[in-house]
Amino acid sequence: MKHFGLIAVVLVSCGTDDCSAGTVDMDGRCIESTDTGMTDSGPDTGDTDAAADAPMACGGACMGATPHCDTDTDTCVACLGNTHCDESAPVCGAGGVCGPCTGPADCAAYPDAPVCGDSGAVDGMCVACVGDSDCTDADAGKCDTGTNTCVPCDDSDQCTEDDAGVCDMSGESGVCVECTIDTEETACGLFSCNPATNECTETTRGDVEACEACVADSECEADHYCVPMTYQDVDRGGYCLLDAMVGGCTRPRSIADNRTSLSGRAGRCCGLSEALATCEAVLALEAGTMCGRLEDPPCPESGLCEEVGDLAGMHCTYECSGGIQCPDAPEPGAVCNDRDGTSTVDYCGGRDS
Repeated sequence: MKHFGLIAVVLVSCGTDDCSAGTVDMDGRCIESTDTGMTDSGPDTGDTDAAADAPMACGGACMGATPHCDTDTDTCVACLGNTHCDESAPVCGAGGVCGPCTGPADCAAYPDAPVCGDSGAVDGMCVACVGDSDCTDADAGKCDTGTNTCVPCDDSDQCTEDDAGVCDMSGESGVCVECTIDTEETACGLFSCNPATNECTETTRGDVEACEACVADSECEADHYCVPMTYQDVDRGGYCLLDAMVGGCTRPRSIADNRTSLSGRAGRCCGLSEALATCEAVLALEAGTMCGRLEDPPCPESGLCEEVGDLAGMHCTYECSGGIQCPDAPEPGAVCNDRDGTSTVDYCGGRDS
């Protein structure tokens, strides 16, 4: 059976030239070892505890700036591999000394400092950036060359990523985005910029008509703005509504109200009674959309399938509380009434009993 013990170390007061056989000079002290059955790399291979241990590599004295032992040369060194180095000198070179990087591969171990500096104080060091193109995070598109760190942009020239070439300064700090309201013509071409996402849409500017859905003022036809609307207090997104200061409000979009558009424009717009109707239902009535047949789709939200005026068949309409909420005469849906006294609600196009 093998027996393993522990190294018994005896400190002997002596000068470095006075160490006798069986002792090792460690920082001016002679260290005497007795056999414990353990070599430097593990247990002795013999069956008995018969031989003295081999001296520890480098005398067991590696510490401080040279904490690693190069067993080939029995020398204490700063590093045996790149993992023993840091960003300031990432490459373990000849003689076990940490030295400079020469390219990005040498900095691959440092995700927060993947760039090899090539000039000035950071030459040969792994850093976050040396130029704006190294900063790919939208929230930090500028390279602060004083600290070689990525910070928020303050100019669009610093935003170098595809589809994020504009510095949006509307918030607390700059963010690289695809577009802003002010830059949509150059950033998006013929299309609008969605101010909620700062992304170009596929909607041509000026193509959206009254009461149609939108995400930006620029999508609406002339003198209209993209205003957020609700139906029975539930948000429905933006719709193009006429500026009430341009000619006044007419039926059925007859209710003038102070609103702030999705693009940030404040003013009075011509809208609906949002407790009773949606823009989709109003447009369906104006378009004469039929309903009730097998081939007909259902009416839009808030829409009612009813007999409308003198029109043959059933048509989509909507609830009202007064004729001002309905299309103007002589449209079939101009009257706010019930169906000859048989309907439970008044709607646009209801006939007098």
